[in-house]
Amino acid sequence: MKAIYSLWVIIILTILTRSIATGQSQRPIYRHSSKLYMDRYLDRLDIGEKVEKGWYHYVGTKTADKKYLLRIFHPDTRQMVALEQYKSNKYLKKKGIAKHWFENGNLKSEGAYKKNKRTGQWKFYNYEDGSLSSVGMYKSDSKIGQWTFYQGKQKVSAYTYNNDIKEGPFIEYNTKGERINQGTYKNDVLYSQVQQVTNNDTISIKQMPLFNSVTCNEITEYAERKICADHMMLTYIYEKIRYPVIARDHYIQGNVVAHFMVNELGLIEDLTFEQALCNEIELECTKVITGMPKWIPGTTNGKPTATKYTLPLKFAVDYNY
Repeated sequence: MKAIYSLWVIIILTILTRSIATGQSQRPIYRHSSKLYMDRYLDRLDIGEKVEKGWYHYVGTKTADKKYLLRIFHPDTRQMVALEQYKSNKYLKKKGIAKHWFENGNLKSEGAYKKNKRTGQWKFYNYEDGSLSSVGMYKSDSKIGQWTFYQGKQKVSAYTYNNDIKEGPFIEYNTKGERINQGTYKNDVLYSQVQQVTNNDTISIKQMPLFNSVTCNEITEYAERKICADHMMLTYIYEKIRYPVIARDHYIQGNVVAHFMVNELGLIEDLTFEQALCNEIELECTKVITGMPKWIPGTTNGKPTATKYTLPLKFAVDYNY
C-alpha cells in the first residue's frame, strides 16, 4: 500500500461590500424578511410550522411545540443546505439539533448546538458519496476525546483531542485495516510513534501544485516557495473576483468550496463546487479559477502528477444599520 501525505492549501477571501461605522454593531445575519418571500419555501416545511420570517435563501419557522427552526437553501436549485434550531425567532443563538447538506444533496454534518457552540456527538460525511468521514465529541465548540476518521467504510485513523488539539494516543490504519502507525501527541505535537510497515508497502512523498508566479520561481526551498505562491494566488483572486450584485443585494454569504485537478502539465481540470451558495457566485468563482495562469504541477517522488486541490473562499457582507 502507499501512504500518501496530502495537504490542503486554505485561502480565505473575505469580500467586504460596505464598512461598519465606528460604534455600530453588525446586523444579525438572518435579520431580513419580506412578504415577497414568505411563501417561497412553504412546500419544504413540516405540518404545524408557522413562518416567522422568509427571505430569498432562508426561512425561519416556529413549530407546534414552540421550537424555532431555520432552513437555509441554495436559492436556485432549492437544495436545503442547513436545518438549525435556535433559541428565539431572532435567530441569533443556535440551540438544539443541526443538520447540514452539501449542495449535491449528500448529508454533510449532524449534531447539536448549545449557546451557539457545537456540543455532544457530531458526525461528518464525504462530499462525493455521503459516506461517514469522521465522528467524535464536542464540548463548547472544541473537539474532545477520541475522534475516528474514515475513507469509504474503512477506518483510517483515530486521534485523541483535548480542547481542539491533539493530546494523547493515536492509531493509523492501511486500506486492509492493519495498524501501521501509533503513538502519542502532547499539546498538538507528535511525542512518540511506532511505524509498522507491511510487505510491499512503500511511502510515496507528494508535493502539492503551486500557483505559478515569477515572483516566487527563484525560491529553491519548497516550503518557502509554497508560502510565496499561496500569497500570490490570494493577490490574484483579490484583484479578479467580484461580488455578484444579486448575491450582495440579498445578503448571500458564506464559504465557497471548490475542488479542481491540476494535471501533469499544470492545467486546471474537473472544476467542481462542494458549496457555491448561488449560481451567480459559482459563475464568478468559475471565471476566476479557470482564468488562472498555468500552475506548477504537483509531484510524487519527484515526478509530475495530477493532484486534486481544494480552494475555500469566504464571501462576507459587512453593512451598517
